[in-house]
Amino acid sequence: MAEVNFGIALAAQPQVLSVSKGVETLLGYTPHDFLSSKVSLADLIHPHDADIAERLFSVETPKESGTLNIRLRHADGRIRCVRCRYKKSATLGGKVVLDVKLQDAKSLWKAPGRQRLSPYLEAMLENTDDFIFFKDRNHVFTAASRNMTAGLNPHLFGPSLLGLTDYDLFPEKYADIYYRLEKQVFAGLPVASEIRETQTIDGKMVWLDNHKYPIHDRSGRIIGLFGVSRDITEHIKAAQALRESEEFLRQSQESAGIGSYVGFLDKGEWKCSNVLESLLGIAKKDLHILAEWTAVVHPDDRAMTESYFADEVLAKSQPFDKEYRIIRPTDHAVRWVQGLGSLERDSSGQPIVMRGTIQDIDMV
Repeated sequence: MAEVNFGIALAAQPQVLSVSKGVETLLGYTPHDFLSSKVSLADLIHPHDADIAERLFSVETPKESGTLNIRLRHADGRIRCVRCRYKKSATLGGKVVLDVKLQDAKSLWKAPGRQRLSPYLEAMLENTDDFIFFKDRNHVFTAASRNMTAGLNPHLFGPSLLGLTDYDLFPEKYADIYYRLEKQVFAGLPVASEIRETQTIDGKMVWLDNHKYPIHDRSGRIIGLFGVSRDITEHIKAAQALRESEEFLRQSQESAGIGSYVGFLDKGEWKCSNVLESLLGIAKKDLHILAEWTAVVHPDDRAMTESYFADEVLAKSQPFDKEYRIIRPTDHAVRWVQGLGSLERDSSGQPIVMRGTIQDIDMV
């Protein structure tokens, strides 16, 4: 088991009093590197674990002890997930000494006594399309769906990711994201979730909807977590394509002076594009009332358009196709427009929706 013991005198500048030989296996440095202050243990702590480092090296709690999960940077530059058991004690001289045992999280998973998964859970992990995994309290994979191991390089990781951490499998920036969510779960959050573009084990960039949940023992203590990540890449791409299409349509409508609308005749409401609100000179709203539409029609054309709508569109189900004038409320400018539209009826023949466009033909 890769483990190391430190004795540290806590002060403004902590001083390493003792360090065991296991430090070279765990962190890649010699005991002399720490005893001579060439290397500082505090400086090896991941910056996102600053809250843990502050607690660990604080002299404000001289009789504290406990167990923590912490990330340390190995001499090779990579992050190691470590379990830290610590105890602080005060000496007769009033100084505070910190005794620390650091253990490689991966070596702890190899301890005997692991329980096998139930046949039902194994069947789910074998056949699911989602990425599903379980981790112990030290952020080490203890089970995973088949599709998560599919992209593993057997020369680097072997046939399975079990017993590994995210820092073994992914670039650090992605492992940091996953660890942050897990840290929230272990702090007591009932679920930690995030949608983010990320890199899979086989190096492919995808959008994943990540959810992580705590696993409790019978006494309610958190002993691990499970995660479900769903690939929503196609959904994200479709949404992006829709946004780009809508933006292209908006720009096209704006340059041509054309705005679109949908009128809900049974509710007396309508909504429209921003371009049409600008064209008609009316305020931006999610929903307008039909009275706002008729109010912008020129008084001399109002009776004509109402008669046309009633006699041709409503009575004969003809498409609306009419030129008329409007008076814009914002600047009182008179503009000629062409209205186009089609009527939709319900199963009983009642008119319910009117869809169409209005174009500023003074621009043409």
